[in-house]
Amino acid sequence: MTTVLTSRMGSSALQSIICRNESIDLSKSHPSFEIASVLWQTFIQRVHPVWMVSFKQELNLLRDKALKANGYAKLTFAEHAFIFALYVITVTSLTDDECLELLEYPRDVLFKKYHNLCEQALAGSDVLGSSDVLVIEAAIMYIVSHGHPMISSSSIDKL
Repeated sequence: MTTVLTSRMGSSALQSIICRNESIDLSKSHPSFEIASVLWQTFIQRVHPVWMVSFKQELNLLRDKALKANGYAKLTFAEHAFIFALYVITVTSLTDDECLELLEYPRDVLFKKYHNLCEQALAGSDVLGSSDVLVIEAAIMYIVSHGHPMISSSSIDKL
């Protein structure tokens, strides 16, 4: 089932751009604790120093909340969106060899997976009508990672 995103003011003019597939359980779509830890640490080391989208303390609080036992089930759509955007932009900071070594999958596979999940979380968080800073930060990371040179428009396939 697909739900079209609507803003608080009614149907958005962009409603056909971002649709949420309600059959996707975002809380069960996160990587293992080990892989998630690698992604968070790589983000802090490679992406965060160049582009400070959030304060490190806020990142640590969200990471701790998410990585606790069953923590993903307690996340909001905004928090899921931010985390999946973090995963996407972190994957773009790694080479294919690094992705294979650290994350056990090719870079393009990881990019497509986390890109799609980020899109689903953004749709669930009403990205086009939200004033939540976490959602806006997630949307910015999503957009920036989509424009990364390793990605061509033909390589973005829905999973």
